[in-house]
Amino acid sequence: MNEVILTNTSLPVFAGGDLYAASEPFFHADRTVDFNILIYVLEGTIYVTEEDTDYAVGEGELLVLKSGVHHFGKYEIAKGTRWYYIHFYTDNGTVSGCKEYVVCDNNDYNRYFMRLPKYLSGLSGSNTEWLISDFISYTHSNDKTKEWNINLKLSELLSAIAFDRSKSSFTLPVRICRYLDANYKQKFSVQTLEKEFYLSYKYMAACFKKEIGRSMQQYHTAVRMDEAARLLKSTLMPIGEIAAEVGYEDILYFSKYFHSFFGMSPTAYRKTAREY
Repeated sequence: MNEVILTNTSLPVFAGGDLYAASEPFFHADRTVDFNILIYVLEGTIYVTEEDTDYAVGEGELLVLKSGVHHFGKYEIAKGTRWYYIHFYTDNGTVSGCKEYVVCDNNDYNRYFMRLPKYLSGLSGSNTEWLISDFISYTHSNDKTKEWNINLKLSELLSAIAFDRSKSSFTLPVRICRYLDANYKQKFSVQTLEKEFYLSYKYMAACFKKEIGRSMQQYHTAVRMDEAARLLKSTLMPIGEIAAEVGYEDILYFSKYFHSFFGMSPTAYRKTAREY
């Protein structure tokens, strides 16, 4: 599929981009370039062939062409067609040793990669369209720090596109993780999960344990405990307030769970945090 890869170890490098309107009919250039190309169409249709695959990119649609791969135009592009394009470099060599990013691995700060979508549709009026427009506007700005910040802004744009794409492709267990991450303050509820995902708890539990390696309730407790540990290290909040903040009304009940999770009381944990 000639996918373009992003990594958390190197920034993409901006090589050019703009908004263009075709003043007369034309065919896409026949070429092989050393940069990747993002195309987003506002009006009309861009026809481009990458190797043996034909693409017709219409209004509100996005296509990413990979560097080093031959692309050309078979069909004429009409006058009045308007599109954004962004040329950029990526260091795909850094993928060696990386793991594909999974949202549930939120305590592992190793090397990760994410795949940019090859093609997306239905983006007219979306946040993605706004981000592309905003980025192109920034390339024309008079910001004195633009040369320093532009690759950071490009990374934010491409990451947003990759995450938006991945939302629809996350597995059920990963979507459950995202839900539990966002709702850790609420009591763990089988009935609530069944209503949220329209599936039986038995089925979800089996899928979750197989992929994540622990039960949903264990994951929910771990999210709570990790947040409690963060608050103990980074704030002066009383332990009772921290317990309430992570969803425990009874401080003794909270302390019991915390001790079983970290092997020490919240008070002892806060003292050890000073050693870092």
